[in-house]
Amino acid sequence: MPSMRNALIIVMLVSAFALRAVPLFADETGDAVAVLKADASSDDERAAACASLGEIGGTKAQKALLDFLQANKQTGPMDEVVSIALADSLAAIGGAPVEKTLVALLSESTDFDKDNWVLVGSRALGAMKSAKAVKPLVAALRLDVWSDGIYESIAHALEQIGDRTAAAGIASALKPVAGSRHFISARERAALLHALGNLGTTASVKAVLPSLRDPSASVRETALAALTDLGWAAKTDDEKMWGALAEKDWDALAVAGMRAVPALIVALNDDRTAETARKMLVSLGAPAIAPLIAATAGLAESGPSDPTPVFAAALAAFGPPAFDPLIAALKNTDRSTRSTVMEALGLLKDGRAAPAIAKLMAKELNKDVTMEAGAALGQLGEAGAEPLYALLSGRDEQARYWAAFAFNAGTSASEQRVIDIGHASKDRDVRGACAWVLEGIGSDTARAVSAELLGSDPAKVTEKDLDSTRTWLMLAVLQRSTDSSVADTFLNSSNTKLQAAAELWATWHGYRILRY
Repeated sequence: MPSMRNALIIVMLVSAFALRAVPLFADETGDAVAVLKADASSDDERAAACASLGEIGGTKAQKALLDFLQANKQTGPMDEVVSIALADSLAAIGGAPVEKTLVALLSESTDFDKDNWVLVGSRALGAMKSAKAVKPLVAALRLDVWSDGIYESIAHALEQIGDRTAAAGIASALKPVAGSRHFISARERAALLHALGNLGTTASVKAVLPSLRDPSASVRETALAALTDLGWAAKTDDEKMWGALAEKDWDALAVAGMRAVPALIVALNDDRTAETARKMLVSLGAPAIAPLIAATAGLAESGPSDPTPVFAAALAAFGPPAFDPLIAALKNTDRSTRSTVMEALGLLKDGRAAPAIAKLMAKELNKDVTMEAGAALGQLGEAGAEPLYALLSGRDEQARYWAAFAFNAGTSASEQRVIDIGHASKDRDVRGACAWVLEGIGSDTARAVSAELLGSDPAKVTEKDLDSTRTWLMLAVLQRSTDSSVADTFLNSSNTKLQAAAELWATWHGYRILRY
């Protein structure tokens, strides 16, 4: 019996050891350090090694992690998954050497190239509740960083530490800095507000109040919660209005009538509140149209996403009463307003808007307006094409050029109408413009007539011919190309028309042009 029992024990030990990730008695710390030092290690492997050292603990693991941190400071930023694993492991081990190194790390981080070091330092020092980290963390809130989530990590760290002296610095971070390259995301703004609600005093209320007007519904909700934590209560009608928006108290906003328009316009910026806000604005009737149009100024530059389509849809939802105000707004000098208005007019599908849209396009003569005008005119059917036919056969060479582009930017052309215009004209530029439109139509007949009007078959043009001065022929070659090589050639040419055409081609085909 004893021999049988011993045999079972041996089997159990062998089975247990077989399940281990490393052999029994292996130097687990040494193995993890080797992974961190090896150039061939992947980010996932380095992250796993950091996590192992955090679990092992002790001075040897602590030194290995700090050495890894110092080594990477010299070679450049780490991947985020490695940064998080390193921060969590350093926090788990803790100790004066870790705190001293990380506080110094935060103090040394002065630009966006080092933002991942801020992530490591804030995440670890917050978990360690380091009082010495408060000042450098507050200072880091003014770093001009690129990475989304850095300010969120700092705010969370300051909350964990719980030092109320950080409140003023958090409040300051909520104010936009002129010339900053970093757009503070909604998630980051909400994190800052949450921290201020926990660490601030009644003096912090002034810094939080503007966030009740934030485009993001989640930020507005967090701002209201922070204000409640700070003991604030709405007193003025204006404060009650914005508080109602943050709380999504639509009944209160409905009772306010036209006074609620500014809040409803803000609500259009968030998918979660846009539909309700649109319906409420439309229910207010024509008086709400003018302030809504005014709110489109600077809209496209207001953040990382373009809310123009939402505002255009809201304006179009007013129906016929919006037509005259929208036509008048085409004369607005603001770029975003004109873009939004053109899109709204297209959605209204009122053919009477076509001449005004085409006139604006012919006046501006640039790619962006032409793309927008072409799309809007395309929504108007044949009525949208009529003014473009007139420009195509007219005397203004520049307007003709962009009219041809507009047909390729969304406005459907009648193949026969374009062929008739091309055949009826002896002007080489008119014939070339018609050829370009026909290339966009792309049927066998259209391409055959295009070659006839151009005097050459675009399919037979070779690479050595790409410096030809025959612009319309080159545009036809570009239109037929299936890769970016021709577009690259045209983008780097001295011919502004070819450059513009190549940019348009890139837009159609989903390419992004990088400018240096």
